[in-house]
Amino acid sequence: MIVTNGEEYSRFIKDVLFGRDSGWFEDFKTALAEDGINILGVRACPVSESNFCTNKNGAHVKIPTLGLFAIGEDAARLITRKYDVSHPIAPGYEQRVMDIWRRVCIRHNVDTEQYCGVGPYISVVTVEHLMCDYVLRRKECIDKVRQYLERQCSRPVRNIYCSSIPAYNIVFTTEDYAAAHIEERKEQLAAEIRRLILPHFREACRGMVLPYLLEVHFWHPAMPNYNCYGLARQD
Repeated sequence: MIVTNGEEYSRFIKDVLFGRDSGWFEDFKTALAEDGINILGVRACPVSESNFCTNKNGAHVKIPTLGLFAIGEDAARLITRKYDVSHPIAPGYEQRVMDIWRRVCIRHNVDTEQYCGVGPYISVVTVEHLMCDYVLRRKECIDKVRQYLERQCSRPVRNIYCSSIPAYNIVFTTEDYAAAHIEERKEQLAAEIRRLILPHFREACRGMVLPYLLEVHFWHPAMPNYNCYGLARQD
């Protein structure tokens, strides 16, 4: 799928990731699979829309980007270091993917200057990570978590922050955290929150069975490692 910097994941997930893409991208996926690289989806951003650059002969040159979406072990094989949702492709696969991409672009009469350039920046997205992050940020899911906690704890939740770990970071005041005995109950509460969100995750995955990665953390401002600014960034 061709994207620009403002493209949201929702359309990509609905129409492509769990559906069928254009012939150009389906051909690319097939060619990768023939080389032992299995992916579920592709996102390509041309040079004209890219924010990525590389150094060529001492000058900064804009380059296109290519996102590969893979599941579980298929994703793990393509990366060397995990960051969060998106990871740079492992050097051992980078040139192979570039060569296949260029061949497919030429076969489909695509502007290789725009989509291949001097070599696209290639990232790998773990699909189960993406889907969990996508679901947990839904307003309906956040509201469900808040309502559950306020019923169980009889105390207001101060904030619910999302993180691409993927995780909920749930903040109470220090007084309410102590009064509701959150420290003693946090594992039980976290397990129930995971159970509440699981049906939404399964529905979003459209019948595909994916690992469920949601973490739940509880906080209050007096904790030594509490960082309100960091949590509020929700990245």
